[in-house]
Amino acid sequence: KVGLSRRRWRQLLGALAILLIALGIALRSERAGEAVCQQLRERLPGLLNAKVELERCAIDPLTGSVRISGVSVWPEGAAAPLATADEASVALRGLFLGGVALQQVSLVRPQITVTVPATSAPTPKRTTCLLEPLSRLRVGQLEVQNGAVTVNLPEGRVVKLDGLSIDASLGRREATLQVDARGGAVALGGERPTLRIGRISLEGSIDLLAERAEVQRADLNVEGVRVTASGLVDALCDADAPTRDLAW
Repeated sequence: KVGLSRRRWRQLLGALAILLIALGIALRSERAGEAVCQQLRERLPGLLNAKVELERCAIDPLTGSVRISGVSVWPEGAAAPLATADEASVALRGLFLGGVALQQVSLVRPQITVTVPATSAPTPKRTTCLLEPLSRLRVGQLEVQNGAVTVNLPEGRVVKLDGLSIDASLGRREATLQVDARGGAVALGGERPTLRIGRISLEGSIDLLAERAEVQRADLNVEGVRVTASGLVDALCDADAPTRDLAW
């Protein structure tokens, strides 16, 4: 009886192992990944208020995360994407009323390009706050690796940052972040010289309900001159301009 019992246990464990392997293969299949991609394509535009393109999705059954290749985010009416990433990894925590909670988000080589148009007339006042989309999202941990940011300003001025890394979290009331960048450059336009920016480091938080940011520490190097700052930036959603109380 003992031998028979052991044999049955071995058979049961073998069958369970086969089921787990089959489940892993099924979850990693292109059909399962495409189903996840389709769900994300339907949900993300409403959360981000932008068009979202995803090339391919794959599920990791061991971690419960979704690995996404070829990510791009297009604001409404834009001729070029606002943000792209070679790869993203997302682990879902759950859903809440009107939004989604993510356990972890990791972005590899994201690139963000922002163009600020020149305007001669006063810009119309915003009726919605730029922080509003964040109220529909919770992120336990956000990791950005080797990112790049380009800001195109009027009169040929361009700000570029390379080697960007971010470690952040986003809750219901507050977002905390630590940002580091290898360096970059500021093109002043025309024949004026380009300024070189050295390593950048920033630690801070954003009170989403009070619409206030606290800069705990900002440290950057411009043409060999070190600049540090700390303080508060109030009224982030003010239609005219936020108020700053920074110590340099």
